[in-house]
Amino acid sequence: MTFKQKFSLDYRNEESKRIRRNYPNRIPVICEKLYNSDPNINKIKYLIPVEVTLAYFIFLIRKNYMLNQNEGIFLTINGFIPPGSYCFGKLYDLFSEDDGFLYINYSVESVFGA
Repeated sequence: MTFKQKFSLDYRNEESKRIRRNYPNRIPVICEKLYNSDPNINKIKYLIPVEVTLAYFIFLIRKNYMLNQNEGIFLTINGFIPPGSYCFGKLYDLFSEDDGFLYINYSVESVFGA
C-alpha cells in the first residue's frame, strides 16, 4: 500500500502542516518504489532541508542502503525526471501535492550492461 492509500487526506494535510510549522526550512518528502520488483528502502518519510539537491539525496540513498555498484537509482516526480541540480525547495514549489507532501518514486535498474 502506498502512503496515500494508508492515510486519509485529512491526516496527510494535518501531518504536513505540523511538519512545515515545526520545521519551516525542511521539506516533507515521501519516497516510494515505482515497481513491485524494486527493492524496498526501509524508510519512506524524509524531512529534507530546502537547500539539499536531488543529486545529494540520491547519494544518501545509495550510501545508506548499499545498492550494488551495478545498480542505478532513478527518481521521478509525477512521471518527470528532475535534474539532480534542483534543490528540494524548488522541487517542492514545482511538484508538491495538495496534501503538502512532495512525492518521489524511485526505481532501481541494472546499469553498465550488468
